[in-house]
Amino acid sequence: MMLNNYFTNKYTQLIILTLILIAVNMYVIAFLDMSQSRMMRVLSVFLFFIFFIFYKNYWKGFVFLALILFMLRDLFIINYEIPAYKTSSFLFTISAYISLIYFSIKKLKISGFTPAILIFAISLIGLNIFNLYYLSEILNEGLDNGFQLILFYLQGGTLLVLGFAAYLYYDRYFGKTPLHYLYFVIAFIFSDLCGLAAYFYKIEAAFFLERFFYLIALSLLVNFALTTSSSKNEGRLRIEKESYI
Repeated sequence: MMLNNYFTNKYTQLIILTLILIAVNMYVIAFLDMSQSRMMRVLSVFLFFIFFIFYKNYWKGFVFLALILFMLRDLFIINYEIPAYKTSSFLFTISAYISLIYFSIKKLKISGFTPAILIFAISLIGLNIFNLYYLSEILNEGLDNGFQLILFYLQGGTLLVLGFAAYLYYDRYFGKTPLHYLYFVIAFIFSDLCGLAAYFYKIEAAFFLERFFYLIALSLLVNFALTTSSSKNEGRLRIEKESYI
């Protein structure tokens, strides 16, 4: 009876689903071709989406939207070498990250132009200048036009904003919600960085790491929705200020 209860627990089921998908994806990447790997990617996010719908019934709108956007992005990745599909994949990725940002940014009190915003803006500009100088030749080989280059930097900037917002949200509250939010954001960041190394630098091991962190991020995103079903999990404020940043 205890064993049956253990396996009917939604968190246990999510862990099992995640482990199975990681194992299958690693096998597909290692032994099958790129098109099958991309199809497996779509199937994986679809299964996480079904799991989310089964247990939450659209409870967290931004999680529902993010999963839809990631699924659409992955569908376009199947034909990534076609310029229009590559452009669409950038647009859906940026939209997915923005949907994740929206949840945390509305929890923060941001008032005007502050030193924290200035430091972040300088860091963002500096990173993009670094990328433009050191990656320009590599990016030109992997992208089809100038618009895609703009989207590439916009995606990187959006991911930085997501990481910044996740840190501030975690720094403001005690509780499960900000902690779990920070977890899946970190996983998405690692996935994106590994994707850069895999596609533009052709590092074979990075294909495995990108998929691993992507599946972990999706699993943590679904777990976030399952765990933070009430506002009390957000916890109390660490420090209350008129303007947090």
